[in-house]
Parts: sequence; C-alpha cells; structure tokens
Amino acid sequence: MSDIRNLLPDPKPSSTAKWSTYASKDISLQMLTDHRLHVTNNADIPDSYIYTQLALPAGTYRFGAEVSDPQNGYASNLLRMVVTPRLELDPAEWNGKMGRVVTPANKVDTDSTVEFRVMVGPNAGSKIWVRHLFVMTDSDYQQMIDAGIEWFDGDSQANSSGRCNTIESRRLQRWHTSSRACSTGSFETCRRPGAPGTC
Repeated sequence: MSDIRNLLPDPKPSSTAKWSTYASKDISLQMLTDHRLHVTNNADIPDSYIYTQLALPAGTYRFGAEVSDPQNGYASNLLRMVVTPRLELDPAEWNGKMGRVVTPANKVDTDSTVEFRVMVGPNAGSKIWVRHLFVMTDSDYQQMIDAGIEWFDGDSQANSSGRCNTIESRRLQRWHTSSRACSTGSFETCRRPGAPGTC
C-alpha cells in the first residue's frame, strides 16, 4: 500500500493566495472561518470562476471539494479541469446541494499545466464557498476509498519530517484494519464513513 498524496497546495485552504480570476470576470474572494473560501460573482457574467494551475506529469487525475449551498443561482459544472490553453476535460456535475463533489477520472496525455476551476453562479450576487479541496491521481483516490477514508485534503503546512499533503502508507494500513477507519495526525484531514467533521 503506497502513500496517498494531495497535489494541491494549501488545500484546506488557509488563504486566497493560490487562487486567481481573469480580468474579464468580476469576482470577489474572501476567507471565512473554518477554512471556507467564499466566492461572489459581482455582475451578471456567465462562465465565472476562480482558478489555480498545477504542472502535472501525464496521468489520470481527480479534482474534489466540499461546497456550500449556493445563493442566487449556481453553475452545474462546479469543478472543471482544463489542460492549458483550452483542452476541457470532464467536469464535476453538481445539483446545487451542499456536500462533496468530485470530477470523473480525467486523463492528461502528456506532461502539462492543468487549470483547476471552481465555478460560481452566473448572476450578480451568486455566491458559494468551498473548502477541503484536493487534486489526486485516480489511483490514490481509489486507494483512499478502499482504505475506508471518505475524504482527505491534506494540510498547507509540512510536519517535522518535511512531508505535507500525504497520508503515509503505514497510517493507511492502520486505518484499513482498524474499526475506527481513521486516525489523527499533524497534517491530514480525513473522514470516517458517516461521520461529520475532522477526525
């Protein structure tokens, strides 16, 4: 059993610094309590989103987030992956309900810069918040599910060993064989099946 890695910097998140918008959009970003990244569309502009970019090797990836109930409309394609400059991959479809959303497994054919987008509704005053985001290889995502861990976002800070955003294989094995199916640590956030909040 190998380590699980969240490839997204500052996945909780702890600030807005890793997220950007384009000049053609009119979006406000702010941090709320409990690591909630709050996104507001200030104008009637469809296809509005915030984004971050990662340089990734060829592989198959998933993008996930916890999301709030929307206000004043929402975008059904909540999470998008775009291989720059314009190759759109399969988005995460969303029904506008608070919860966890994950894209299908998306194949990136060659080493690429991938843009990860979080959509907000098309109307002036459309709002959502997201938190506990991840970008993982599909194999890591499947390993997480197989280990009985419903959600993992990592942390923005490395622990004393220098690791960050990683569930180590020895912990995975312990969770997999434990009735708790989850354990505390200095740099991971996870969920027991059916349990709200962090463990």
